[in-house]
Parts: sequence; C-alpha cells; structure tokens
Amino acid sequence: MTHPTFRPTPAVLLSILVLSLAATPDAAGADRPHVLFLVADDLRPDLGCYGNPAVDTPHLDRLAAEGLRFGRAYCQIPSCGPSRASFLTGRRPDATGIYDNRESFRKYLPDAVTLPQHFKNHGYFTMSLGKVFHGKFQSEIREDPVSWSAPAWRPAATQYLERESIAVLENRYPEVFDGGRPLEELMNLRRFKGPAWEAPDAADADLTDGRTAARAVEVLGDLAGRDEPFFLAVGFVKPHAPFVAPRRYFEKVRRDRVRMPKVRRLPEGSPDLASTSREMHGYHGVPERGIFPDETTAELNLAYEACVNYIDAQVGKVIAELERLGLREETLIVFASDHGYHLGEVGQWCKNTNFEEALRVPLVVSSPDPSHARGRASNALVELVDLHPALSELCGLPVHDEIEGTSFAPLLDDPDRPWKRAAFSQHAAKLYDPEAPVGRSLRTADFRYVQWQGPGGTIVAEELYDMDGTLTPDRNLAGDPERSGAVERMRDLLAGGWETARPTPR
Repeated sequence: MTHPTFRPTPAVLLSILVLSLAATPDAAGADRPHVLFLVADDLRPDLGCYGNPAVDTPHLDRLAAEGLRFGRAYCQIPSCGPSRASFLTGRRPDATGIYDNRESFRKYLPDAVTLPQHFKNHGYFTMSLGKVFHGKFQSEIREDPVSWSAPAWRPAATQYLERESIAVLENRYPEVFDGGRPLEELMNLRRFKGPAWEAPDAADADLTDGRTAARAVEVLGDLAGRDEPFFLAVGFVKPHAPFVAPRRYFEKVRRDRVRMPKVRRLPEGSPDLASTSREMHGYHGVPERGIFPDETTAELNLAYEACVNYIDAQVGKVIAELERLGLREETLIVFASDHGYHLGEVGQWCKNTNFEEALRVPLVVSSPDPSHARGRASNALVELVDLHPALSELCGLPVHDEIEGTSFAPLLDDPDRPWKRAAFSQHAAKLYDPEAPVGRSLRTADFRYVQWQGPGGTIVAEELYDMDGTLTPDRNLAGDPERSGAVERMRDLLAGGWETARPTPR
C-alpha cells in the first residue's frame, strides 16, 4: 500500500516555522525574565537576610518576603575562588580542579560553559560588576571574558581610609608604602592586612561596594533600553575582612545584642586537623593563635554586623532602581553568598573549615512568576552548584548534561516537597599542600558528617554532629558506639556521591 506524498500548504509551512522558532533557545528571548544575580562575600545566613532582629537588614528581609528563602543551602567548598568557580560552572571542586585562589578553572575546563556564558549564548546581554568571579585585587583577579557581553567592571579596591590604619600598613609593608605612590593605587594591587576593622566617617561610595552599587544603578538605566533580556551580576566584597564600613552602619548595630559564640573551642572529640581557618589571625591587633579574648570577639562581631548593614543598604539601592525603572516584575532576583563564616564558633574565624558555619549560605530566589512561592521558606537541602541548572530552567534555557547540580526550580512551586538526601562539600586541612588530608563532608537533614581522607583515600579521621540547629554542636559523635549505625549510613552516602543523593523524579 502506498501513501500519498504530503505537500504542506504555505499556511502550514508558516505554522511549522513559527512553532520551530518558538522551540529554539533564542526565539523567546524577549519573553524571558531578566536576571539580577547578587552575590556577597563571606556572609552567613543567620546574620543577614534571615530575619535576625539584632541585625538591620530591611532590604534583604524584604527580598526574602518577596521570594523563596532556602534555610539549608550549602557551598561546595568554603573558599572564595574555588566556590565561585564551582557554582558559576555548575561543577564540583573535583571537576573544576580549583581548591584555592591561585588558578583559573579554564586551566582544567577550557570548554566549560559558565552560568552567564550560557545565558549569553541564549540571547541575554550579560554584565559583571564588582566581585563575581574571584578577585578583588589586581594580583588575584580571575575574570572570565567569554562569559560577558561587555568587559567586566571592578572598582578600585580601597581597603582602609583612616590615617591610623594607613600608618599600620606603612609600618607592616615598608617596601610597598615608602615609595610615594598613591594609596588607593597601592591598596588596589593586593590584599594588605592592617587592622581587622575600621569605621571611617565616609560616604558609601568611598568604599568598594558603594561604588559597585552606584555603578549598578547606572547600568540598569542603560540595560532598560535594550531589546534583549539581561543577566546582570553584581558582586559585593563585604562582609569579607577587614570589616570596614562607613561609621553610620556601626552606629546601627545594637551593641546590647551583639552576639557571643557559645562554643569557642573545637567540639569535644573532634580531630585537631578540623581547625583549619587561620585567615583572621594575620590582622593587626588580633591574637596570632588561640581563642580570642571576650573583648576582641565582641568587637569583631560588632564590626561584622556593621558590614552586613552596609551590604544590605547597597542591595537596597540596586533593587530600588530596578523598581523605579519598572523592571521588578520582569526580573528574577537571586541573592547568595559564596560561603558562610565563623565568628568565633568552635574556636574558628572566617571560612576554610568543614563546619556548618563555613558551609551554610544564604540563598533567596524572588521570581516574577506569580505562581512561584513568595514569602516562604524551604528546608530542602540545596547546593550552590544547583544555581546553574535552576536559573536555566526558571528562564526557559536548556540544562547542560555536564552540570553537576540539580535544578531546584520545582521547589518554587512546592517548597515542602521531598528533595535531596544530602549536600556535599569539601576542604583540605591545609591550603596549598596537595598531601594534606581532605575533609569530605555531607549534610543530611539530621547530621553533618566529615570524613578526613589522606593520600590514596585512606580514612584518617571522622566527625559526626547531630544537627538540631544552625550551629555546630559541641561534641563529635563519630566515636560513640550508639551512633555507629549513623556513621555507617553517612559513609555509604558519601561513597555513593552526589548523584545518588538527588531527589527522585515525581
């Protein structure tokens, strides 16, 4: 039996063409939401955007009230450059090959398609302002030109403003500061450790993040006139140490509510190699080792909170301009930090540990889609590596096969649905030492487990913490016979890897 040859009419051909164009990634660009991607540096969620009444963050609180707030979001490695390399490529650290701030992921993944590059390839105009990829200083910037439609913009990296702080730098770094070159030019070269904090009588734009916010306001006006959707990434460097913010933000901090960590030593039974964060000890006026005195601890916590206030104000300026331009209801806004932060808990400061404080991050997603969750919180386990596929899905872009995250877009429809069994993270006991044991950690709904592996994958130590809150408990349970079953389950889950912990499709 023969069939007649199908010859489509011109009207049918036109219909096929229209449907074909609608199915291609770039055709619906005008209907896709803009993306405003806001990223902070060293911000812990319980001291910013998660409703802590002791910290003044009205703009981040409002953003959370207009979107979905993730209570259990985790970075894959608690260090600036490696974390950004991970979530901007959608690959985990063992895939990027980046474990410290010295190298670019392009050395190991030359053909990787980053998150902004993916959007650029699908019709978006992409721009980077401030610290998005790693680097605040000229000696450490790891920018990725192919990711952006226009050259990345970074302001001068002013670290200190007060004369007393400059005097400390001149005394500590005479070979640099005795040459008569302009101070701002010198401080833009590399990181110099002077005082741990400073409260100058200055305007917001006298410091790096204020300049970044001002530039974002200018750029939004230009982007509003473009035909294609935009992906604007705005990176703030605070509250990264040194804790420097204009004085009025220090005055906003409730001194009577400044927090003091309850556990200021390593948890009982934890291995010594778990103490891996040494960044803060290099600042002027801070003990070189050991537990900080009460006065220093309170002083640093106050200064950190002042920097959180400062960042909140900058975020507010950017979102206010988005609203003034009438773009708020057309824009997907994402706010996150590259990792968490210690403020004296378990005797640690800054990041670079495998404890909860360093790995848990703030993550808020505010979607223009009225059907998506607004003003709600999700306790689903999510990871920063999930940003690449999630933003792609939320904006109608395809998801690359090589991505090692899981899109959390379904959680915007149902924040309480069953999700991942675990979030995976890692950090070595010592930076820049390839032979140092590596702590491989996972966070389940109930536990934080860390397995320290030496060369060849041999297990040299273990940690297990019963997580009934947001801070690391004061006792390691890995050696408790009554918890042997939990330890075995954690070992199996870690050995199975992130792919076996993904949610089961409905």
